[in-house]
Amino acid sequence: MVRPRGIALRSVELDTLVDGLTFVFVLGAFIPLSAVIKPWGPFKRRRIGGVVALLAFIAGGMLIQMPPERPAAIAQAEWDRRIALCREHAAGQFRDCVRDTAELKKAEQQADEDKRAKLAEERAAAAAKSPEAKIGPSVLKPYTKKDDPDIFAAWGPKGVQRIEDLRKTAAYGVAKQDKCDAVDLVEIADQRSKAPSRITIYVQCHNEARYFLTQAEIGRGVFLSEDDRDEAVKAVPFRNACSEGTQSMLRYPSSYNQHIFGSGTFTDDDGNHGITVDFDAQNGFGNKIPQVAQCTLMPDGKIKIRIHNR
Repeated sequence: MVRPRGIALRSVELDTLVDGLTFVFVLGAFIPLSAVIKPWGPFKRRRIGGVVALLAFIAGGMLIQMPPERPAAIAQAEWDRRIALCREHAAGQFRDCVRDTAELKKAEQQADEDKRAKLAEERAAAAAKSPEAKIGPSVLKPYTKKDDPDIFAAWGPKGVQRIEDLRKTAAYGVAKQDKCDAVDLVEIADQRSKAPSRITIYVQCHNEARYFLTQAEIGRGVFLSEDDRDEAVKAVPFRNACSEGTQSMLRYPSSYNQHIFGSGTFTDDDGNHGITVDFDAQNGFGNKIPQVAQCTLMPDGKIKIRIHNR
């Protein structure tokens, strides 16, 4: 629906009036405020000057927080987002922030800085907590034949004892990590474990940080979350190692031609994270063959590379 021109003009005039009154009240408040130092004219008493100045500041502050009229080109949802963002992060520039792109960007940057600062404080507070305090009393409740017959049937008493030892070590190891605010769950990961020897422990934190830890990783004291693993395979060092390792496996390494946009990430059946890289390379007949390398970050920190044609 098209807004009548008269209404649009009145909205602009109202915004201009509010801006003008805000300026008058805020700056005008300093006139009676000067009477607090030395009474003069109508402000023969310091108290009168202080009260008038206070009322002017209050009126100006109320006007500063009054949202301007929403332009027709901006959707209501976006306008509401701007108002909420600018109220919290634009200080005294609220009205300018809502309307001005540059001021809005400043508010968005401030919001990001505040968010990072808050996250840093939360992590510092979590790190200050002892591991014992971050593990709930029932988290390490032992498995029993009565409640967990399948586990005992698959692993036997000695296997279950190994699992219990790994659960405890994993819980305390994860509790020491800044990214985990509190340990909520520590269980054997059935789908990633296989009797009699391959054990993987699953740990979940209250802030939803998740860990799948193999027996070897727990033994080495390596406690990487799923986010950690995902970030590791996306990082430049891993990508460079993937490219270099792939080249070394080719018959003609110098013919390696990596595609800039032909890459992605994956998680294999064992929960290991990795990346795929598309490339062309020359075969024994001198032809360029389109291929793909799958580089997987293994629990021992090594890279497993598989190459196949696309």
